[in-house]
Amino acid sequence: MEKVVLPVRVMRLMGVKLLVVTNAAGGLNDAYNVGDIMVIQDHIGLVSCVWIRVWLL
Repeated sequence: MEKVVLPVRVMRLMGVKLLVVTNAAGGLNDAYNVGDIMVIQDHIGLVSCVWIRVWLL
C-alpha cells in the first residue's frame, strides 16, 4: 500500500493541489462511447477488506 500512495504523498508535499486520475475500466451503459469524459464520484475500497489483503499477498 505504501508504494501506491507514496507518489501522491510526495506530490502533496511538493504543493500539488489537484490530481487528475483516469480510469480505463469502461462503463456498463451502452450509451457511453470510447473517449467519453466521466466524473468518478466514489470508489469501492476493496483494499480495506481482510479477504482481499490475504488474496493480494
